[in-house]
Amino acid sequence: MEAAERATKERILVFDEKRADLERTCAALAHQLPFAEVEGVASLVDYHAATQGREYDVVIIEQQLEEVSGVELMVELKLRDREPAVLLLSRSADPKVLSSIYSAGNSRCIVKEGRWLEEIGPAVRHLRRIRKLEHENAALIAKLTEANVLWSEKNKRLDEFSGTVAHDIRGPLGGINMK
Repeated sequence: MEAAERATKERILVFDEKRADLERTCAALAHQLPFAEVEGVASLVDYHAATQGREYDVVIIEQQLEEVSGVELMVELKLRDREPAVLLLSRSADPKVLSSIYSAGNSRCIVKEGRWLEEIGPAVRHLRRIRKLEHENAALIAKLTEANVLWSEKNKRLDEFSGTVAHDIRGPLGGINMK
């Protein structure tokens, strides 16, 4: 694991109504990402309390919940000012289900079959890297926008200066031309 990852403890929230899957997911994350702070919730009420009270770097949601779909919860998170990366877990490998997940704007989904628990750690690291790059990109865009504003202001002042210089030179040159 990289030193930078150790220095900043990532906060991960896992929401799965099936306690056995929740415990297995949290245990896999604890094993694969020992420097992460993992919290698990098994009810919608606990999920809302957790996401209202704390900020998370990654939120992992079971896509097929009883009361609400994981996609709806993901969209709700995306509408906030500071959004975490979202990883959806799906019990279905149906292309229509997976297509709806990705169409809703989710960047990563893991189908819960085979050795799916082994995919969680690398997927979280990948989502974290993408999120970091998005933040760096936003910071660079802000710097470029600020530089463009300064450039525009300097350009405007230069235009005003050249207009003044041209006016000041035209006066004496006009007098010379008349002679």
